[in-house]
Amino acid sequence: MSITLLIAIWGALGSTAPAVRTIWRDRFEDGRLEVRIWVGRASGTNYIKPFCTFEVVNVGRKPVYFGGVFLHDKEGKFVDQVLGPKLGDGYIKLEAEKCARPA
Repeated sequence: MSITLLIAIWGALGSTAPAVRTIWRDRFEDGRLEVRIWVGRASGTNYIKPFCTFEVVNVGRKPVYFGGVFLHDKEGKFVDQVLGPKLGDGYIKLEAEKCARPA
């Protein structure tokens, strides 16, 4: 086996590994949104009120532009927009979340 063949193999492996790592990281870590929904009830002396809380968090590494969360019924008809700018008002820029994610 010649030295040039060894150098060629070394170069192919040495350049492919970082490229695959970068593609893998960009595919699974950039621009990911997580929607967190909590359902509960608030109660007082003479009332019980159910509530639902929505939170959208950017769990990726880069900023993401978010247009809102829209609710539809089972037929696909628009019900309400619970988060984000109103229809046609643009987008909200969500920066990457700074806290650690659970494993």
